Amino acid sequence: FVNATAHALLGYTNGELLRCSIPDVLSPEELAAFPAHAALLEVNPYVRRDWQLKRKDGSALSLELTTQRLPGDRYLAIGRDQSERNLALQQLESERIHLRTLVQTLPDLVWLKDNDGVYLGCNSAFERFFGAKEDQIVGKTDYDFVDPAQADFFRANDRMAASAGQPTCNEEWLTM
Repeated sequence: FVNATAHALLGYTNGELLRCSIPDVLSPEELAAFPAHAALLEVNPYVRRDWQLKRKDGSALSLELTTQRLPGDRYLAIGRDQSERNLALQQLESERIHLRTLVQTLPDLVWLKDNDGVYLGCNSAFERFFGAKEDQIVGKTDYDFVDPAQADFFRANDRMAASAGQPTCNEEWLTM
C-alpha cells in the first residue's frame, strides 16, 4: 500500500509505485546505505533517517523516513518531505557565511561570548589584538589571555552588557 501523498511526491500512479522495488526509488548512494539501515531495524523497533529518493522523472526528493520492519521482509515507512527544510537550512548557511564575511572584514574588534564569559567566536581584528587565532581563543576566557585585573574589568563589562537587555557600546583606548 502506498498513500496518495507518496504518489504525488514521487510522481507515480498507484500501480506503478506498487511495482517499484527499493532500488527503483533510492539513489545508488542511498541504496548502498540500505543494508546497514535494514540491520538497524533488526535491533530497533523503528529507525528514523533522511533519505534521498528518486522521483519518476529522475529528480531527487528528500524525505525523513521512519521505518519499521514487518514480517516477511516488508517495511512500513512513514515519510515527511524535507525539501523545504533543506532549502531553509541551505539559505541559513548562506546567510551565516555572508554574516561571517562581513564581521571578518570589520576593522573593529568583534567577539562573542557566552554568559560565563567563554569565547564563542571573534573576527580577525580581535585575533590580532589577542595574538591568537580564533580556534585558539574559542572555549577560553579573558583570564587565559590577560592579567587578572584586566580580565576582571572585561568580565564586569560583559555582565553590564548582559544585564542591559539591549545593545551596548564599551569604548576603551587600546594599544596594539
